[in-house]
Amino acid sequence: MMRVFNIERFATHDGDGIRTVVFLKGCPLRCPWCSNPESREPARQLFHTAGKCLGCGSCQKVCPAGAVRYEGGRVHFRVEICTECGACADICPGEALEFVGRQMEAEEIVREVLRDRDYYEESGGGVTLSGGEPFAQSGELVRLLLLLKQQGLNTAVETAGQYPTERLEEAFPYVDTWLYDVKHIEEEKLRTVVGGDWGQIEKNLRFLAGRDSSRIVIRVPVIPGFNDCAETLERIIGLAAGLEIRRVDLLPYHTLGREKYDKLSMDYSLKGIPMMDRKSLYPLGAVGRKLGVEVTVGGRKTD
Repeated sequence: MMRVFNIERFATHDGDGIRTVVFLKGCPLRCPWCSNPESREPARQLFHTAGKCLGCGSCQKVCPAGAVRYEGGRVHFRVEICTECGACADICPGEALEFVGRQMEAEEIVREVLRDRDYYEESGGGVTLSGGEPFAQSGELVRLLLLLKQQGLNTAVETAGQYPTERLEEAFPYVDTWLYDVKHIEEEKLRTVVGGDWGQIEKNLRFLAGRDSSRIVIRVPVIPGFNDCAETLERIIGLAAGLEIRRVDLLPYHTLGREKYDKLSMDYSLKGIPMMDRKSLYPLGAVGRKLGVEVTVGGRKTD
């Protein structure tokens, strides 16, 4: 079984053509800007939309485990004792509660994505596995990829590379495109801010590049105050060139997903930071051209 928190159809920015993106729960990193905070924990989680809440307290009354408490105008949720029965969400008259994350068999996921096979074939698209970190569910992930390839589907995996290289070796034959997140290349800053291990991430990137660099797109979430200086981004582009990776996609900071933190009663530490102007990153396109690397911004060309 796999834990899925969303399946997005008709996506166009997560690989070639029209794609279906399967979002899997679980991630070893803790990026403060993550637009899918519900992807971090492998367990099912409860969204509470305060604007819809009627304050009736029905959720607290029906919870058999005592995991839900209504106090101070909002719902407080104790995930560690939740039995995932769903009674609180079922009874909520304002539809303010929603469980995020469902168990799906790999075969069930394949049946779901095959609904759009015609679109994949017409556009050169396929299926992208994202998260969270797909390799947090590595055993079932490889099985899912194998089933997708048996159906003749193009596959892509978005990954941050924070896991043992052996997991990549198992999955490599079944992946057409690697969307490889590089958030920073300075060990201390990566470890302090997101809990990442650059040594392991770089090792996995070099493993993939050594086998087929043409399958890799490096993606860089550009975050103000973290990695938005030109020197850092130029070093990442230089790393790509050295590994013969021919495309780097810079992803300007945005606030999409900000409301999810409120729904999960989580603090959003980047509040007050405005969305980036994508045009501020266009000059890096010239850096890429000098090194033989295509630099795009949010998937768009810079010239």
